Amino acid sequence: MNDEQVRQIDQLAEQALGNSTGPERSRAESVLKDLKTLENLPALRYVLERSQSQYSHFVCSKTMLEIVTENWNAFAAQGQSHNELRTWLVSFIGQRGHTLEKFVLTSVMSILCRVTRLGWLDNESFQELPQEIHSFFICSKTSPDHPAMGLMLLNQLVVEVNTTCSKLTLSQHRKTIVSFRDKCLLEIFKVALASLESAANAGKSPREVEMGVLLTLSCLTFDFVGIFADESCEDVGTVQIPSTWKALLLDAKTMQMFWKLYEVLPPPHSTNILKCVVQFASVRRSLFADDQERSQWLGGILSGILSILRGKTGLNNEPNYHEFCRLLSRIKPNYQLAELVNVPYYDEWIQLTATFTIDSFVNWQNTSSSSYFLLSLWARLLAALPYLKTGKPPLLEQYAPDVVFSYIQSRLNLARATVETPNEVENSLEDNDMLLVQLESLPVIARSLYEKVGPYLMSMAMPDYNTMKDLIVKVQSGTVSPEQQQQEFLNLQILDCRLSWMVYMMGSIVSHHSAVGSSDPEAEGLDGQLTALVLELSKVVISRLSIPGQTEMSTLQRLQSAILYFVNGFRKVYIGDTSIPCSKVYPKLKELTGLEDSIGVLRVIVDIILSILKGWVKCQRLINESLSLFLELSVGYSSGRSVMKLDTVKLLLQQHTHPSFAFVNEPQNLKQRTKFYKILANLLFRLTSSDGPFESFMKPLLDRANQLQQLQPQQYLQPDVKAAVIGWLRDVRGVLSACANKRTYGLLFDWVFPFISSYQVSQPPLLPKICQVYSQGGKACTDVLIPLLRLYSDLVYNQAQRITFDASSPNGILLFREASALLRTYGMPKLQELSPQSVGWNIVQAANMSFDEGFKGVNICMNILGRALHGSYCNFGVFSLYGDSALDDALEVVIKLMLTISIDDIIAYPKLGKSYYYLLEILFNSHTPSLLRLPSAQFLQVLLCLEKGIMSIELAKPVSLSAATAMGHLCSFYYQQTQKAAVGSTQTKACQSVQQLQLHLASDPGLLNRVLTQMFHIILFDEQANQWSISRPMLPLILVTDSQLQQYRQTLLGRITDAERQGRLNEAFEKLLEGVEANLEHKNRDKFTGNVTAFKHHVRFIL
Repeated sequence: MNDEQVRQIDQLAEQALGNSTGPERSRAESVLKDLKTLENLPALRYVLERSQSQYSHFVCSKTMLEIVTENWNAFAAQGQSHNELRTWLVSFIGQRGHTLEKFVLTSVMSILCRVTRLGWLDNESFQELPQEIHSFFICSKTSPDHPAMGLMLLNQLVVEVNTTCSKLTLSQHRKTIVSFRDKCLLEIFKVALASLESAANAGKSPREVEMGVLLTLSCLTFDFVGIFADESCEDVGTVQIPSTWKALLLDAKTMQMFWKLYEVLPPPHSTNILKCVVQFASVRRSLFADDQERSQWLGGILSGILSILRGKTGLNNEPNYHEFCRLLSRIKPNYQLAELVNVPYYDEWIQLTATFTIDSFVNWQNTSSSSYFLLSLWARLLAALPYLKTGKPPLLEQYAPDVVFSYIQSRLNLARATVETPNEVENSLEDNDMLLVQLESLPVIARSLYEKVGPYLMSMAMPDYNTMKDLIVKVQSGTVSPEQQQQEFLNLQILDCRLSWMVYMMGSIVSHHSAVGSSDPEAEGLDGQLTALVLELSKVVISRLSIPGQTEMSTLQRLQSAILYFVNGFRKVYIGDTSIPCSKVYPKLKELTGLEDSIGVLRVIVDIILSILKGWVKCQRLINESLSLFLELSVGYSSGRSVMKLDTVKLLLQQHTHPSFAFVNEPQNLKQRTKFYKILANLLFRLTSSDGPFESFMKPLLDRANQLQQLQPQQYLQPDVKAAVIGWLRDVRGVLSACANKRTYGLLFDWVFPFISSYQVSQPPLLPKICQVYSQGGKACTDVLIPLLRLYSDLVYNQAQRITFDASSPNGILLFREASALLRTYGMPKLQELSPQSVGWNIVQAANMSFDEGFKGVNICMNILGRALHGSYCNFGVFSLYGDSALDDALEVVIKLMLTISIDDIIAYPKLGKSYYYLLEILFNSHTPSLLRLPSAQFLQVLLCLEKGIMSIELAKPVSLSAATAMGHLCSFYYQQTQKAAVGSTQTKACQSVQQLQLHLASDPGLLNRVLTQMFHIILFDEQANQWSISRPMLPLILVTDSQLQQYRQTLLGRITDAERQGRLNEAFEKLLEGVEANLEHKNRDKFTGNVTAFKHHVRFIL
């Protein structure tokens, strides 16, 4: 590396990070990417030392960080090089840090912190870095910038140690965190507090103040117990402060200092100070010796909160306001209500908190993101009220009603604003997740004060309901001018939003019947009043659909959605298997609406659903929500039986293809057809067990199938025919998905089989014809082929043992033969599309293909074959006995399709990985000889995918276990065939299998050894490992790899220098195979699994 090359890198870095054009930037990034090798580490250091470009500094530092992280083991193997790099980084930061931009300095510090973190457990000199920073930077007098850089570096180190790293196992991560906590963190926290104390006395530079505050916050949010950081920092969590910190924290001056800093520091420092206090408020209870200590600590927190509430200090800043609301919400989860009430100034605190909350709701425009925290505070306070045993009144019932009333009023004001000024207000009704979060705490508050909140809601909703009725009558009368009509429509939109909020709030309250104070008859009577109002409102909404253009209004769509939300909540509490017996809600409903029981309410609910299916055909959201509710009603035992008593439902089963259900023909609702027919089939199968009603129900589908069957192949490519085919496939799949037992599946199988197979049928079957035509149509026909493949996938799926044919029936064999034919018809053209250069088994892997474009069909094909092979309804020996190639054809085409998938795609697409390893598990369990016929390169590709699947941390645990199980099946087959071959020359098949397998493995002799090593690593170091599932394939691996167990033993022994621990480790390995014989009997496997459990605990303790 020379100065000319440094200038070239400066130029490339500026092109990559500056304002260069696309091609120039891409070329520069490509050249700079070549620097990411371990050999270039000295060159990168040279550039950092010589270059004056901030771009070059940033690129080189980020590249060094990646090199160190990805090549840590190789880097550490170079002896003292890591220590030398660490020393150089400290020196470089000290000498050049003040000249670097903050983002560059942060990047360089990240290298030092990453090196320190990765080597923390291996070299004690790495653990001296915090002290070196303190001596070299914080206490330095050579440069005024050094103290701030020292605080910044300590903060970077704490953040780095607290962040999970892919290069460390969970066990290593936990050990590093615990070691860092015990050896360094307290001293770092003292340094941070010292810097804050100076800041409070105006003795620090602005940068030092910033770094000191950030370092303090990083220390307090540290993962003290060694679990994942995102789990230890939740708002509902407890901060596990170590006991060694107790004296420092409980010093009254500490809390006073933080409240003083909040008053004097500007944002964002004041916001971070509040975040620190939030952590203080969440300190674990066991830190305190007694109630008096805890009460004093709570008093210090509440006194600061009171000071802020009295003077509104800093609350004009939005981040401060938000963090203060978080602080309030943390009070109750960590302190009992009795403790709060006994604080001397509790009365003032609850009064000011109520006033603050009400003001926040009144000024909802600026505090919308903080409402959740305030509601959660009051919900927790009121939920604890029944358990309060102290004599002092908590005053909650005095202030809480005004709080909830103000919240309700704020939502109504928000509703009006979203219509009148839509571009200035965020509409929470359009974000379902945000809406549900806001409704999470309201039911607890409302149920605790139901005798006040219920009537209040009614008093707010009834005028809007009556006004809406009057406006609809006025518009329908036709007496208003166009200008007046436009204004009335605007008024209707405002009413829609207001009523939507109120119906959502009512629904959340009614559905939370198990909340405090909700089981008494008076509360159920209030539920009945709210329900009566919503059911009457639903009728008004239905009548409103007769006005042209109403279904285009998004506000009315949301009101209809709110009604569905309400009736679904009512259903969960008062209808079905978990409903309340002898509920008082129905007498009130009878009084107000004439509905006497659950059947009457169900009739109204079904009417609402059917009105949506008929009137909202273009609204995908409402169609989906209504069908989901209908599905819940159909699958419930009690609700399903009740629904079937309704005349409207019986009529629906007879007229399900009526033109009034036009939603099924809308392109955006195609996927909903499956759900619609699943619902209808669920109800049909509850109605009767005879064939007649089923045949009548399927008659329209039969007629459509016969019409499609008469078409010529070229006609299938017409858009209307394609739509008809897709609809028919989805409809049939919906009926199939409702077949949950042998009787219902048998009805559907007998009906659909003539469209699948030509067996005992004179004309060509429909489904193979569809597959043949559309498989030749390329990507444009994927939208037809995917529903077809999914239909077959469900048809061969033996869910709940529903596929059970008579002993003399050929249906199981025929079903597999037709599935095999489909796989070949679809698979061969698809194979040419994915790998057009394939010849025989020489497959070229697909590249740069999206899941939908390239792999969705392949994924379903793997599911079809896997489900068919695992279904236990077909004797596969029949095919070879009678010379039928159906099994071999299915295996060949699907395995070829699997070989086009790269391991990167398997990891990138979880669905694909799940199907891939599930099928391999089945194939290696029962069809290993078929896989052995693969060429060695392709067989090795499959094994490498299994190895990657076992080692991958990106895949879900069940998927990795499928890969491990598949490898175990292969090794079991290898060992069993080896044993058979050793008996004598008569076992020719066994000898051939062993020779084939040995030939394949010769291309990578160490593969099985690596897999066994990885399984030991998972057992010993992965906290989330399924020990039983991993240990099962380990025994056959040990039996076929001979010496690998001893090599792994030597590897672990090499990590230990203590002779006594080495002896204990040797003893643990001896006991691992104690009592285990060289066979794969179940009893022997169970013995080995038990030994693995003891081995795991012993070795973990030794290491």
